[in-house]
Amino acid sequence: KTFVDMPMKADPEMILEAFSKLSHEEYQDAEVLERFVDQWFSPPGDDIESWCPPDFQTRPPLVAQISKPVWRDWAVEINKIWPILGRKHKTQVHQAPQRHSA
Repeated sequence: KTFVDMPMKADPEMILEAFSKLSHEEYQDAEVLERFVDQWFSPPGDDIESWCPPDFQTRPPLVAQISKPVWRDWAVEINKIWPILGRKHKTQVHQAPQRHSA
């Protein structure tokens, strides 16, 4: 799944054109392909950034309505991971969506 998460550094047409210029021997050579990928693709996840929901609360009011303390405590712990799990696309994704898998 790594490759599909790598944002393109150029438009798909340009990358396809560059790939079509590789010889049969070149596109079967792992080192050549690795250099090609490094040249034309950014690392996976390079187009996302951490994000915390703007309405995030460490103890949302809804949690207080949970009657069983063990479940309420569990809900608080689950809620705490939102700032860790939250991600959003960087602006570049919206500016050039053809270069991203998102």
